[in-house]
Amino acid sequence: MVVAATLILTAWLTSPRSNKTCRLPSARIRLALILALIVWVVVDGPMRVGLDLEAIRVPFLVLLVVLAASTVSHLDDRQIQAALLGVVALGVVHASIAITGSLVQLPSLVQGRDFDRATSLVGNPNVLGVILVATGCLTEREALRRPSKVLAVGLVLQAAALLLTASRLAIGLALCIVAIGGLRTGSLRVKKLLLAWALLAMAVFALRVASSPPEPRPELWTAAMSRFWKHPLIGSGPVSQIYFAHPPRQATTHAHNELLQFAVDYGLVGLALGLGALTTLVSRFVAGLRADPWLAAAAVALCATGLADFGLRITAVALLAAVSVAAACCANQGPAAANRMYKPRTQQSASAKPETPSVS
Repeated sequence: MVVAATLILTAWLTSPRSNKTCRLPSARIRLALILALIVWVVVDGPMRVGLDLEAIRVPFLVLLVVLAASTVSHLDDRQIQAALLGVVALGVVHASIAITGSLVQLPSLVQGRDFDRATSLVGNPNVLGVILVATGCLTEREALRRPSKVLAVGLVLQAAALLLTASRLAIGLALCIVAIGGLRTGSLRVKKLLLAWALLAMAVFALRVASSPPEPRPELWTAAMSRFWKHPLIGSGPVSQIYFAHPPRQATTHAHNELLQFAVDYGLVGLALGLGALTTLVSRFVAGLRADPWLAAAAVALCATGLADFGLRITAVALLAAVSVAAACCANQGPAAANRMYKPRTQQSASAKPETPSVS
């Protein structure tokens, strides 16, 4: 957390500044709501319940997300592209580590031991799965812009590692993305490969459902709602309270729904401030969805993990979500710029016209 905060703060301080967006009324409203949200999560968090990790985690993540999104919004197209390529490389590295770890388990599987789901260096298979979905979208985006065998191999590694996580949430998100956008792009051969992967993914999903205990999330959400109604306005504060701890279910202190958990901790005031700040980005994000759908798909996949898990409390997921959402909003540059993003470099250089000096 400290390393991430130091790097993001350094990037924010050294990024160029632009006064154009600050003059917009929506930007001023968003800034006011963000400042009010930060003040509220500090007052209703550490100042209310004391200084502990659970109390400072959300204020820290909110500030980190704001700094990361602000930094990306200050970058130009070339710098944003470089950052997204770094995310693609990160996904390939994690996929390679996950596949290697699964291969090491093969002798144990032959001896009849249980299979450990792939986690790479993340430590959680669900979190790794969602990260691979997002990085896979960015890899597909780059492969459509400039096809290469390296990107194709990287995409295959991430698709295989995603199955090895056996994350129902991540696989479900990936199947939705493939059904909506994947089968509409590429050649017939690519569509056949995507269809084969989708069938394999559905088999893994069904196997995981059959081998897992009854789903605890409805019970979690019911318990969270009853806790929310005790203090609906200001919440109960970010204190660690176990929702249930009866076997065979593992004890948890999170409702596995970020909106519901945020309302439990910070009440309707905190939830309204957070949703209000996000609402000011809706129009820019929708425009970015039209300009760069794969980038928007990565952002939606990362944010969607908060509806059925605690992934947004993980620093890596929160940062990737902030970067992808901000980059998707920056993709709103008109039809010409959107088409230019999907042109190979050779076409761009061929179609570029030399500038003629103006005569004053």
